[in-house]
Amino acid sequence: EVIRAVMNRDPRIVVVTLAAIDGVAEAKQALKASGRKVDGVLLQSSRLAALPGDAHRFAAVNPVFVLWGERT
Repeated sequence: EVIRAVMNRDPRIVVVTLAAIDGVAEAKQALKASGRKVDGVLLQSSRLAALPGDAHRFAAVNPVFVLWGERT
């Protein structure tokens, strides 16, 4: 609903971020329904985490899906 409401304003580019993969298909479809060219990426990062003995490791954090739809 939010994506469709934004589309009514007809911006050149719409960017959508999602924490769960479950919403990606629906968001992509909503962007495509407005005739936009859709693309996306998965952004993933890790935080430095301390280990015993002054060692460190990278601890993964939740990925974020970023979709965008550009008016053609």
